[in-house]
Amino acid sequence: MSQTKVQLIKDAATSEDSIVHDGDTNTKIRFPAADTVSTETGGAERIRINSQGKVLVNTTTASSVGNSQYSRLEVSGNSSNSAGPGHLTLKSGTATASLSSGDTLSRLIFSSLDGGDYAYIQASADAAPGSSDFPGRMMFFTCADNASTATERMRIDSSGSIGVSTTSPVAQTLSDGTVIKPVLDLKGVTQNNTSGILQFTRKDNATQGSCIYSSGDDAGLTFRNTDGNGFGFYNGTTLALRIDTDGNFGIGESPHNDNRIRSTSPHFHNIVAKSTNGNGGYHNFTGKNSSGTTTFYVNHNGDVKNTNNSYGSISDVKLKENIIDAGSQLNDIKNIKVRVFNFKTDDASEKRIGVVAQEIETVCPKLVEEVFDRDSDGKLLETSTKSVKYSILYMKAIRALQEAIAKIEVLETKVAALEAA
Repeated sequence: MSQTKVQLIKDAATSEDSIVHDGDTNTKIRFPAADTVSTETGGAERIRINSQGKVLVNTTTASSVGNSQYSRLEVSGNSSNSAGPGHLTLKSGTATASLSSGDTLSRLIFSSLDGGDYAYIQASADAAPGSSDFPGRMMFFTCADNASTATERMRIDSSGSIGVSTTSPVAQTLSDGTVIKPVLDLKGVTQNNTSGILQFTRKDNATQGSCIYSSGDDAGLTFRNTDGNGFGFYNGTTLALRIDTDGNFGIGESPHNDNRIRSTSPHFHNIVAKSTNGNGGYHNFTGKNSSGTTTFYVNHNGDVKNTNNSYGSISDVKLKENIIDAGSQLNDIKNIKVRVFNFKTDDASEKRIGVVAQEIETVCPKLVEEVFDRDSDGKLLETSTKSVKYSILYMKAIRALQEAIAKIEVLETKVAALEAA
């Protein structure tokens, strides 16, 4: 029975000692430097352990990447193409049928000499494999303080969905049942009144920042749902804006039924900002120019005012056709009843002058517009509220005044002729 022989030789070019296999000088164990050993195959060095205990694969010099004081395994890709170095671990068995969903494929454990699993990364089958079907998932585990067993903290499943503190990321579904993936699902463990926290911290000040979460302690600018009444934006404990479950929103307070913007059925829009101190200087809507001067506002009683007393309408001739003189408006203006009144919400002493929609409707029905009332939920009621197009009424008055002026001029001419006779 023949025996394999190895021999210690000295390299003629480098004067380094090498251990070679009898008859295979392309395979060597070399000692290229003090406290260093390397292995060659095919006439090229493949693995080196240097004096610091670092294991180098396909490279002879440890890189400066990272902290060089730690022992490490370094793999270099020395090819000039797009391929890079890799690390391959194989579970025993080659037939996919031997694997089941949840079977561990590999685990990278971070531990110490006491044997505790402080943290580890694990790859597992995410479903039963099949022919050309290899569903996998990655899990990240850490061991809590005062615990001896690591707990899964994050998972990336085979669909690309990410679950934090949950092993089953919940995906949204379309109305037809189609699952929308991937997703990011944060499940907070009930502890210290916090749940599902996504927190952003300022780079220059770790004690200040913002966070978005469903409930919990107040910190920075928050967006949360704490009472089942929609979402609120808070600055610490101060409510800045709230959107309730009906789509109503309130600025600095919870929304009221008349404070809303709505684009779904029923199709109407209503924006209301309330004045809190009557005539004390606050306006429901305010417009300012670039220098900060107030140029327009809607007062708490509905009055609209601006600095130029100018209210216009787009009236370019290029936008109009079939232009003719308006007919006589004297009879309409003559028959319109001008009233003095007060609104039911006014003090009885606060008198106004104007018209009543139902009365003017009998004279000029096209000047009246009717809108059906709605309840607080936006549902149509059987009642309605009528309004008058005052801007058109003013134009009718101008036309009637022109007619009156023409008649006056005719009369003045006749009077002058009589006086001259």
